[in-house]
This record gives sequence, structure tokens and C-alpha cells, in this order.
Amino acid sequence: MFSPNGTIPDQFWPDKTGEDFEHKTILKPLEPFHDKMLVLKNLHNKVRGDGDNHMRGMSCLLTGIELFPGNVMGGGNTPSGWPKGISIDREICKHLQSKEDTRTRFGALHFGVGVQDTADPWTRMSYDGPNQPVTPLADPYDAYRKLYGNVREKKQVRSVLDDLKGDLNKVANQLPESDRKLLIEHSKLVERMDKEYESGTSLNNLVAKPPELPEGLRNQNDSLPQLGRLQIDMMVNSFVNDFARVATLQYTKSVGQAKMNWLEIDDKHHTLSHEPDKNKDA
Repeated sequence: MFSPNGTIPDQFWPDKTGEDFEHKTILKPLEPFHDKMLVLKNLHNKVRGDGDNHMRGMSCLLTGIELFPGNVMGGGNTPSGWPKGISIDREICKHLQSKEDTRTRFGALHFGVGVQDTADPWTRMSYDGPNQPVTPLADPYDAYRKLYGNVREKKQVRSVLDDLKGDLNKVANQLPESDRKLLIEHSKLVERMDKEYESGTSLNNLVAKPPELPEGLRNQNDSLPQLGRLQIDMMVNSFVNDFARVATLQYTKSVGQAKMNWLEIDDKHHTLSHEPDKNKDA
């Protein structure tokens, strides 16, 4: 987990090094995973060259290499293009996919929360190689379809077919013989479709069933907590079902200006991150 907008130092960093460090307020929720944690300090992205710090902060985070010259404008008239190399997550994925015993259905999955459709160095952190950005799945419904096919839609169709079978049975005895034969053929077709959908929706081979998705959730600021929960659930589910062994989860973008209205915070996130540590209100 990497927080590019900084943190509150005295509520985050342990006071001592070694295995028995204490979890302060921000890290407290991760305390059950103490034995599997590394808290790394003093890491520094020293990549320079084209683009501004925000563009390099996002696009060089996992690549560790400079950006190509380009026409995407950064702050202070500093344009750039995409990174010149592959990101570490995709490198690990390619290594695992090259071996039969570690190969999975997707290899790697990339989830996004509040990530914009606009493709530029501000919004992409994973790369298959030079000039090859990987678009994260920012819509949980798209992610669901990618992971589980159109199971969700098939369930809805089966519900309609059940209603249709009931309606056909109701009118069968009210029709003349010639129409009744035609109705029987329709009923057989509906029954066959229902069986096909039933077979297609079988999830018995999954270790864990897909999470339930609510209807009508939109990719907008005030939905970020719900979107994040859904994307995390699907990411974990993909690991449990061995769909992939590498995944990334990206919240918004470089200079992300989410407003955490659900916490009654009206200021924009990135703007707040520039406030000094002595500003306790921020």
C-alpha cells in the first residue's frame, strides 16, 4: 500500500525498528497482519526528465524509469509521453504466466476506484512495456463481467424465463389446438434456454462465490467508499479463486481531488496534502 499524498507522521511511523514495532493510530487496523508487514521509510522516487513531479509520481511509481517526450502537458510547461519501460507488477505477471504451475486465468488484474476514462500519465500506473499503459477496471460492473462472465445478466434472464413459463402454462388451455401446438414449441424453446442459462451460471467450481453487487452504483465522488469496498471484494475473490496472483488497486489519479464528504470534509484531498504537518485542522 502506497499513499502518495503523504501521511500524519506521528500517527503513522513506528517509534522503533525491528519485529516488535508498535502500530500507531493509522496502522492500527493492520495489526492482525503484523507478522506479514514491512513498513518502509525513506523510499525516494528520483526519476527525473520529461513531465512534472505529479506525472512521474504516478507513471514512474512501478516502472522506475523515465517518461518519453510527448505532448501531454504537465505543470510549469513540462510535457511528456508514456514511460519507457514495463512496470514491476506486469513483469511479475509475465514471469508467473510463463510457467505452467503458476499460470492463472488472468495473470494480473488491475482495479480502479474513481479513476477517470482519460488515458494519460496522470491516470495510469501499470504498463506492459514502453508506451503500453494498462487501463484499470474502474467500473465494478465491468470488473464483474470480466471475472465471472455475464453470470449476473444470465440470472436476470432466468428470472424472466421463469415468469414466461408460468404465463405460457396459464394460457395453454385457453387456446385452440393449432395454437396450442405452437405454444408447446415455444415452451420447449423456453425450457431449453432456461437449461442452457442454468448450466452457464454454475459456479460450483469456484472456491468462493462472487460478491453481490448493488444496482445503479455510479462512478462518482460520493460513491468512492462503496466502490472501493466492491473492488476490494472482487480483488480478494479473484485471489481466492486463483483467477490471478498479481493485482493493483488504484484510487483516483495523480493530483486526485476527491472530497471526502462522507467524513464531513469539504476540502479536496490533494490540496489538503500540501498543508504543513503543523496544521492540525488539515
